[in-house]
Amino acid sequence: MVSGSTGIRIAPPTRQPDDPDYGVECQAALDDHIRALCDNAGIVGWDQTTVHRAIAQIIERLIREYGEDPDPSESAVEVSIDLSDLS
Repeated sequence: MVSGSTGIRIAPPTRQPDDPDYGVECQAALDDHIRALCDNAGIVGWDQTTVHRAIAQIIERLIREYGEDPDPSESAVEVSIDLSDLS
């Protein structure tokens, strides 16, 4: 398992991208982490429908962004957002 900058340990692929089960393996590697994220959001008070929709919207945005720039880290812009007014 590999731990990235988030500290989340994700199993690396054992199959090649052209393997028919590559996507299934990726889903298995991410499933527990996404479920934990949803559970943690629920624990702090978010309802699950809202959490699931938010994650789906974030994923849709990532798909668009990575489609436009396959390696956004090369052109990353640091953004600072003040969330204190949201409390």
